[in-house]
Amino acid sequence: MWITGLALPLAVLPLIHYHGNLYYAEGGTSPDGPGMLLMAVCMTMPMWGGAWLLFIGCYLIRYQPSAPLHTIRAGTMIGAALAIVAFAASTFFIWLAFARVNFWMPTRLPFVAHLVACAIYIQYLRAAAVARSWSR
Repeated sequence: MWITGLALPLAVLPLIHYHGNLYYAEGGTSPDGPGMLLMAVCMTMPMWGGAWLLFIGCYLIRYQPSAPLHTIRAGTMIGAALAIVAFAASTFFIWLAFARVNFWMPTRLPFVAHLVACAIYIQYLRAAAVARSWSR
């Protein structure tokens, strides 16, 4: 779970590189627009990457492997709070994928796939938090 949690934010860099190529293929004319976006993401990665690691760390402390994904009810208030936050975050990522990205265009499928993968991963984090709340 930790390796996947590290791979998801790092997958943003190839997506931004792909976005730069897509920008020029679709008629973009700014000579430095995609490069500035890539550098902005690289420079702010310690902040948003650290926030992501803090977020997944809340779920993966005392992680128990093979938590069932179908269990929704948590055994403690902290587990319930983490489950609610996970549902909200997954809903946010699904909303990003299907409301903020032109998902019907084949060239946008990598972006949609990444956002949906984030939503699915967060549901696995929720399952880990719920399983941890019942293990006392």
